[in-house]
Amino acid sequence: MDVREVRRFVRKRLDGTGVDAADLSVVVSEVATNAVTHSLSGKPGGRLRVAVLVARDRVRLEFTDDGGLPGRPKGPDGAEEGGRGLLIVAGLTDAWGWDVGDDGRTTVWVDMLRTAPGSAPA
Repeated sequence: MDVREVRRFVRKRLDGTGVDAADLSVVVSEVATNAVTHSLSGKPGGRLRVAVLVARDRVRLEFTDDGGLPGRPKGPDGAEEGGRGLLIVAGLTDAWGWDVGDDGRTTVWVDMLRTAPGSAPA
């Protein structure tokens, strides 16, 4: 699944849930791009797992990569031109974080508020 497919998948699942579509597109693009750039998910045969969870007042997205490369999610370091994607993610989400499993796979999660919460979780 490439980043475009991930965006389409998430947008389709969250259509009509009250999540800002423009912010959602940016967040999904940043996190998915990081996963395929900095893990084995971007190598031939690699996969990126995406979970979409909808609650009354927010949605949670979880992106789990294939691991395999050392490091952890981080922001910009000094005068580097890149590395600001997670600052953008932090600014567009209610909360975000990450965890590395015992299998070496990293899961980055983001919570986004719903501007028009439904009457029940989907």
